[in-house]
Amino acid sequence: MCKFISWTEKEGEVFFCDNDDIRRGRDKGLITKDNEADIAGHGMIRLLYDLEGGKDRECTNFSTPENFPIKIVKAIKDGKLSSMGIAGGLLTQAAEEQYKTLQKIALEQYRAEDRSAWEQYLAEARAACEQHIAEERAAYVRYKAKERAACKQYKAEVRTIFWKLFMINDNRSILWRDEYA
Repeated sequence: MCKFISWTEKEGEVFFCDNDDIRRGRDKGLITKDNEADIAGHGMIRLLYDLEGGKDRECTNFSTPENFPIKIVKAIKDGKLSSMGIAGGLLTQAAEEQYKTLQKIALEQYRAEDRSAWEQYLAEARAACEQHIAEERAAYVRYKAKERAACKQYKAEVRTIFWKLFMINDNRSILWRDEYA
């Protein structure tokens, strides 16, 4: 998996994905669940720019703009990479502390929403399971009623067959034949 920020250099040009590229890629159906995890990576750059060859680069050290091509520095400063990721070293210490406070609040909200969604899922799953069990029980009751009726019919038929055969004197065991009574 490529890291934020990734770019490809080819023939003196720098290729990378910005917010507009990602939006266009989604609009065209090029970005799917299968490749979305690599949204800031070289695979996405090659896909969106239909690019072959070149030198893949990435840098995670944001301590100085000198670590990046000018084109990427401008995109960072213009906020055009905001859908790609978060980078340490871009904010002042005060802004970083404010970010951490707001991040913590956002995380608590996420966890609360996730917990609520999970509880709703569990309730729905339990209800579906209870409904399934009720349906299965009802199906079993129907089965048992049919099975009992079939068994009753079977027993009646075999009794009838037995006694029809028995009523023919030659079919009886010798001690049960009429001449021995």
